[in-house]
Amino acid sequence: MPNWIRWILLLPAAVLAYFLVQVAGGLASETWPLSDSMQDFLSQIFNSVLGPWALVRAGSAIAPWRNSFTVAVLLSIAYGLLSTGFVAYALINGVEVGYPTWWFVTSSILGLGALFYACHQVAERRAVKNAAAELSA
Repeated sequence: MPNWIRWILLLPAAVLAYFLVQVAGGLASETWPLSDSMQDFLSQIFNSVLGPWALVRAGSAIAPWRNSFTVAVLLSIAYGLLSTGFVAYALINGVEVGYPTWWFVTSSILGLGALFYACHQVAERRAVKNAAAELSA
């Protein structure tokens, strides 16, 4: 696939991966034999972690190979700034989010951790492929 197509598809693919994980997590939580509040709580945990992770991994997978780590970092920064901005806005303006404040902040922190982990995975993947390329050369 030409690099220019990869650049065009990068953001739509990353955002689509994020939303697909959100939908899949919500649907999966409905099948768990738990109370509605526990289903919602666990769904929030999974979506807070897996959504940002999928965003970064999908975006870096679509990006041209030599830019995959840079794309992972930039997507992480963008998501982190948006997430932090939403939390700050909600806290400053007293916006009711339907969850206790501590949980809203905690789920955002979990998402930030998932971003770091996704970047780490992308860096490891690049290191392994680079090492394999050096061995075959």
